[in-house]
Amino acid sequence: MADEPPDEVEQLPELVIEGEATEETARQVADRAIQLVTTRFSGPLPPPAVLQAYDDMSPGLADRIVAMAEREQEHRHNLEDRAFNEDSKLGKRGQILAFIIAFAGLVAAVILGLTGQPVVAGIIASLDLVTLVTVFLIVPRMGETSSDEES
Repeated sequence: MADEPPDEVEQLPELVIEGEATEETARQVADRAIQLVTTRFSGPLPPPAVLQAYDDMSPGLADRIVAMAEREQEHRHNLEDRAFNEDSKLGKRGQILAFIIAFAGLVAAVILGLTGQPVVAGIIASLDLVTLVTVFLIVPRMGETSSDEES
């Protein structure tokens, strides 16, 4: 069997420990080379040579592997599209609800102002406007910093 090491290689550590290794034995072991080849690949598909080897082993196997990688990529793209669409819907819904709340605050401030409660109306209107300004000025900057950190 060609894959098994020669007897000299197996016995060399014992011979060296026991002091029985001769220069000739060491030269014989040194003349024999043991080579380990490791192949790695990343990504959904193996290199063409490996695909060809799979196809040689079982005809059509390479096509099935490629089709599996294509299905996986399509599935991943569908999940990303779905997540993007959900985020867009949530963002629009949040904007609509924020507008309704801000508008209700301003309406309440106007009604309170007309009914003789100018101090309370001023407080509500001020809080409403400060909140709107904060949302439009600070929140976009927070989004910019988080996207910078992701890069």
